[in-house]
Amino acid sequence: MLCQVGRFIGSSSSRMDVKIRLFREPPIYTAANEVSGHVILTTATQVVISAVSIWLSRVSTSRLHSLRVVETHQRQLPQATQCSMSAGTSPASQQRDSTSTGGKTHLLRKLPPSTGASSSPEEIKYILEASIRRNGIIRGCKKTARDICIYPVPTLASSLNNSQAIQTETQRIACRSSAGPKRVWAPTAYEVTAKLLNGPFLVLGRPVPLAVELTGLDSSTDTAPRSRGSVSIPVSLHEFQTMLIETTEVQARGIEETQTQFRIVQTMANLRHPLSSRSDVASNNVNGDTAPVFRSELPAPSGLSYPIVANPVL
Repeated sequence: MLCQVGRFIGSSSSRMDVKIRLFREPPIYTAANEVSGHVILTTATQVVISAVSIWLSRVSTSRLHSLRVVETHQRQLPQATQCSMSAGTSPASQQRDSTSTGGKTHLLRKLPPSTGASSSPEEIKYILEASIRRNGIIRGCKKTARDICIYPVPTLASSLNNSQAIQTETQRIACRSSAGPKRVWAPTAYEVTAKLLNGPFLVLGRPVPLAVELTGLDSSTDTAPRSRGSVSIPVSLHEFQTMLIETTEVQARGIEETQTQFRIVQTMANLRHPLSSRSDVASNNVNGDTAPVFRSELPAPSGLSYPIVANPVL
């Protein structure tokens, strides 16, 4: 008799399935979103449900050589309970919906972003867990979990200095006269400045607000802007590359380790984008609003903040 009861319990348990269905797919959220969805319980027989619990867990892992430090935080989410019959199933199949309710209060307001992976020195991941407890003759608890990603939306300061140059590079261009191939003009120097229009703030998954400024320099000093009547040679941007440099510092049990990764966001060649076509213009700006070449977006798997290195080539 005990063997028969054991087989009956195992068979009943195997026919019960719990899934989390989120309203947002893929499950990528920011601090301005709320996590909402359904917890779907499918059973072959009728069951008595005593409790449904939804938990949001954050697991932070720091790895250094053979050492590992893990920190876990959990928070139970509020829920609205509503039972309904799933369409196209037998009357014994039931759904129990659990959606987040918080009005204008967002649960993800102060959470750090998801970052890293199982092989990286640092990792922060979020897990949404659901458990359904049943009563009756056969008691038990069925659990399921889903990984979700959380990314921040930084607040840009109103006093941000938009003229902050990330990198400045000076190029010397030898311009030739159209009168003859042997007539060479004096060497002309230009200063190329790459700028982030929002300073050090970047938003993952959105275009990088990058501008390139070209300033002609006096050929005698190479320091002062060129005066009117200078060489009327059009200047074009031929190549452009944007790169992210990620530096991670890990501290575990008194040991510190630093790792640097390079991510190329965009590389363009043979652009021939005109920067200036008038000889009386000393400088010309090309930003992300007028030049689609600079509209590349930050990759979603990246971390919280990065320095930007832009290498424009004339």
